[in-house]
Amino acid sequence: MIKIMDLKKEQIYFKGGWEKIIGLDEAGRGSLAGPVYAAAVMIEKNKLSLLKRQKEYSFLMKSVKDSKKLSPKKRKEIFEIAKNLQKKKIINYQISFISEKTIDRINIDKAVKKAMENNLKKFQLTKKEIPKTLVLIDGNRIIKSSLPYKQIAIVKGDNKFFSIALASILAKVKRDKKLEKLSQKYPAYNFEVNKGYPTFNHKTLLKIYGPSLIHRQTFQPVKYLINKDKKNEG
Repeated sequence: MIKIMDLKKEQIYFKGGWEKIIGLDEAGRGSLAGPVYAAAVMIEKNKLSLLKRQKEYSFLMKSVKDSKKLSPKKRKEIFEIAKNLQKKKIINYQISFISEKTIDRINIDKAVKKAMENNLKKFQLTKKEIPKTLVLIDGNRIIKSSLPYKQIAIVKGDNKFFSIALASILAKVKRDKKLEKLSQKYPAYNFEVNKGYPTFNHKTLLKIYGPSLIHRQTFQPVKYLINKDKKNEG
């Protein structure tokens, strides 16, 4: 049975008085190299009926889910639809990234939160709009309590909320595209396939060639290899 992302969960919050819902998710948290990306998808109550009238609506409801459960081809197709809906001002989304060097400096959790916070800033909501905007974050932690938004962290939110699931897809597509470009610059590491969580192939290539300039030096096994080399030098 196909699970339909029918926006019912978002609509529960709309009925509760919220006017805008922003779903947030990231891509690349567990990767050994490259930047981490975060995307934010805004669904507005007063544009919901317009969204439902779009010819792509049925396809989106059937197709949008946690990005890890979709093929690259399907993710790209959804991305193009989202881009078109953004042009029509039916939905709004923002995408930000934090570099591997910043990740090493501040740690991955803070980097993800920084990317998510940057997305919220990009929406440029007014002081009147912010109190009526609900932020839904995939995971078990809010961004930070000092933000002027009501925030709710939802474990496995990309399996429950359309806005979060779509955000996961947008972030994944943008990061994959970046890693494919980096693969041309660093061909030894097969970044075109070693984009996400550490694979046996990626770890093997790391042992052979050592870390590249875009590897996260604070992540295992990158950190282990760096420390090992330092001990050998000593």
